[in-house]
Amino acid sequence: MSRGITETLPLLNLSENGPAKMTTSTKTAPKTAASTLRKPQVRLILALTAPMNRGDWATSGGVNETTATAYVGSLNPETREVNDERYWVSLLTLKLVKVKMEDEEGKNVAYYDLTAKGKKLQARLIKEELEG
Repeated sequence: MSRGITETLPLLNLSENGPAKMTTSTKTAPKTAASTLRKPQVRLILALTAPMNRGDWATSGGVNETTATAYVGSLNPETREVNDERYWVSLLTLKLVKVKMEDEEGKNVAYYDLTAKGKKLQARLIKEELEG
């Protein structure tokens, strides 16, 4: 039995720098547009068909308005950076959505819309949804 072990040791290609690293090749499924985002982020991208405030957008995307902040991204860049590291990268950080502040009765309200990159992703998501 030890003879079998001795015969296989040279196949490990041991060197002075330590044991050789074993590698395996596996085929992975091709990444889809939706595979890099959280499911609520995908729903939000699909729901944003016109500029919307966060509340209306969250409702359209089936996401709680409070948790939508983590998915979309905080308007405060420092908070967004912390949340991106703590949880996941937000749609604002990914530059899939843009925000425009509008004055409504003396109050600033954020309206979100898709960027060109976001519109391309939305089209791909719709295509994947139809094909899958």
